[in-house]
Amino acid sequence: MDLERLTERQADPWLYFYEDFLAAYDPKLRKDRGVYYTPVEVVKAQVTLVSELLRDSFGKSLSYADEDVVLLDPAVGTGTYPLAAMAEGLARVRDRFGKGDVAGRATTLARNTHGFELLIGAYAVAHLRLGQELLSLGGQLPADGLHVYLTDTLESPRAEAPGTTAPLFYRPLSEEHRRARQVKAETRVLVCMGNPPYDRQQREAGDMATLRKGGLGAIRRSCEARGSADLRGLPGTGSRRWCRRSPQ
Repeated sequence: MDLERLTERQADPWLYFYEDFLAAYDPKLRKDRGVYYTPVEVVKAQVTLVSELLRDSFGKSLSYADEDVVLLDPAVGTGTYPLAAMAEGLARVRDRFGKGDVAGRATTLARNTHGFELLIGAYAVAHLRLGQELLSLGGQLPADGLHVYLTDTLESPRAEAPGTTAPLFYRPLSEEHRRARQVKAETRVLVCMGNPPYDRQQREAGDMATLRKGGLGAIRRSCEARGSADLRGLPGTGSRRWCRRSPQ
């Protein structure tokens, strides 16, 4: 690893490591999975704006560090959004209560922060970065480990987990799959923030034969089959979508 090149951008080298590694090692996988990182300035701007919303509209004076603020990054990558949220929340704690309360609130943040990731390399880096930051602040890992899961965000929470007869080395992944499904089904998330992989597909007008790519395409087909919903994408964005009921 060329640490000089990684650090010459004057930013956290982990932010670029996995993207740069994939660009050299497997550019097709990088393109197919949308591994293109959000600039740090954009992440900080989003995190700051949501923090302001939490304080002004939800009465959460410590923003992300409040006891009942649960955050989910549905495409966590190497953990940039959760780390920025942690920094923002703990800055509020430090300003209001002093340094002595930071470790305890860092522990709370770790317990209330969840992330889903499909690529095992990015998932491993996210665990490393979040764990290192938490311990450096004097916080404690959740009893069940960091809440970053190797899972497909668009998979149903009712999807079948790998069978109990799977080889022994698959058992931890089976347990993680179960925990991820539990988060999807039961966790009350207040903040869902991140930058999911972006892959805009082009189809000719009237082309009904080419299926839309990815999970959102599957959601659209399911909505259209029921005749009760309309899924629309906002032009020029990769993460803002909504599914609403069609007029009766």
